[in-house]
Amino acid sequence: MPDSGIAQVRVTLHISPRMFPLSRRSLVILNCVGFALAGAGWISAWSKSPQSAEASQAAAADPGKAANPSKRGGGQGNKDPRVLEDPRSVRLLGLMAEMGKAATPGEPNAKFLNAAALTLEDSSFHRRKRDFSILLDKMTKDDAPAIHRKFVELEGAGRPFSEEYAAFATRWGQIDGAGVMAYFSEHGPFLTPNDMREVMAGWGSSRPEEAMAWIAEHKDLVGDTNAYRPVVAGWLQKDPAAATGWLASANLSRQEIGDCLVGATLDKLYSDGIEGMSEWLASLPDDNEDLAAAARQGWNGNQDRFKRLTPEQAATAWSHVGAQPWMGVQEFGQFCGSVARANEGELGGFVEALSTKWPASVVTAQFERWTEQDPGQAGVILSRMPPSDFRAAGIKGMIDKLQKTNPAAAAEWQQRLAP
Repeated sequence: MPDSGIAQVRVTLHISPRMFPLSRRSLVILNCVGFALAGAGWISAWSKSPQSAEASQAAAADPGKAANPSKRGGGQGNKDPRVLEDPRSVRLLGLMAEMGKAATPGEPNAKFLNAAALTLEDSSFHRRKRDFSILLDKMTKDDAPAIHRKFVELEGAGRPFSEEYAAFATRWGQIDGAGVMAYFSEHGPFLTPNDMREVMAGWGSSRPEEAMAWIAEHKDLVGDTNAYRPVVAGWLQKDPAAATGWLASANLSRQEIGDCLVGATLDKLYSDGIEGMSEWLASLPDDNEDLAAAARQGWNGNQDRFKRLTPEQAATAWSHVGAQPWMGVQEFGQFCGSVARANEGELGGFVEALSTKWPASVVTAQFERWTEQDPGQAGVILSRMPPSDFRAAGIKGMIDKLQKTNPAAAAEWQQRLAP
């Protein structure tokens, strides 16, 4: 088996009576000797294999596991469930095991470059993506320029690998963000906006402050791209508290910080689910007007992803953000519409769940504020809701507000909203 480190020993004795007139007993003895030699060869080869070494170490650490190897494999005998079964992927793992021995500091690793080229030649899209992503974990900053040139060569031959290059650019930014920028500044052409976003996301996940400083000093190279957004996305993976703190104090335009929040909200949705995303938005400081406006933009910018929520999911998410001062009645109306479309036009389950998750006093206070913003919209939303404690609390807030500002309208809406 290539690159497996396992030597195979085969000994085969074929004794013909025509060649040597031996007795039947002698033939049996000679064949037994042959099988014994073959067995010794296989035992020797197995003892040198990585799997055997791992098993020996495990046995030394825990003799109980060694005595019953089937327990390690979840009832699969000696089969290790961690090992990939695809022959091409197994071959790649073998090559990766040898890469460290061939590494020379300051120089590209020839074995890594060879493995990358072989992986990119795989015609299976999903296996190629998976194997190349695994391989990138071994890439060093010395390998990266050569891999970039390989991608350029392949694209020139009509074989672009956009998704693999995106993964490569993110990894390059992660291990050497400053080096990426220096390379393209020297060799050109400079990074496209898409490639810059990938590099910045990687850089943000390892050295976000360094990435932010580079952006501030190279506005001419950044151009119209909001390079802060991918850095914030990467930074949230590394240190959510620090990334959030930076957003609260950053000297950015309202448009830039809003764009950052749209991207950050999406990342939070994927990493923490809609409840975690809502909790994070609600945790942003309320005393920063730009950040409050950005939080609203982050919520609105991802509304199209809330089209299939169950009533319980929707109520849980809304209970975190619904009382925020940046949340408007238009957002609530849009959210109610999404929930209704996902549940055969019904809002009953949603408002019943909200009644248990959103205190009546909070609902009343929020509808007072929303009535001041847009009494018509607040009234339409309440008129479309089935009877519930939530609806009753909302009507109270609306009527209380209108009685102070427009008693005639209060009387009219009270009649329209009566059970």
